[in-house]
Amino acid sequence: MYFEDLSDYSYHPDGLGENVKNIGWLCKGEDYNVSENPHVELAEKLLSKWHGRVVKTRGFHYCDLCETSGLVKVTNELGQNFNLGSAEFRVPSMGSDTLYAAPDLIIHYILEHNYSPPQDFCDSVLSMQA
Repeated sequence: MYFEDLSDYSYHPDGLGENVKNIGWLCKGEDYNVSENPHVELAEKLLSKWHGRVVKTRGFHYCDLCETSGLVKVTNELGQNFNLGSAEFRVPSMGSDTLYAAPDLIIHYILEHNYSPPQDFCDSVLSMQA
């Protein structure tokens, strides 16, 4: 499912109010910002917020940017495995009243596809308390 970065969030908007923006809803055939190297620190910080995910679904969305299909997994520094593609992160902007909504697959997109989210999202994630 594709939504352009910083477009208005409309996937599960109930009770979120206004000024909620999409981040990291990538899809094959759509352009997205890339960096030369993956932003590992950002992905690790998001993974540390695993239990704070919202809009948890019963099924999984797979990465259609990858050549192989199937469940997308990630392992944290403790060796714990997590399945991606079934929930979202909410990240309050540290620079405005914006709330960012990102699929948990954003971790995979950052690490495996060098996705580079907008800077305010990155700064906001990295400034979140542990």
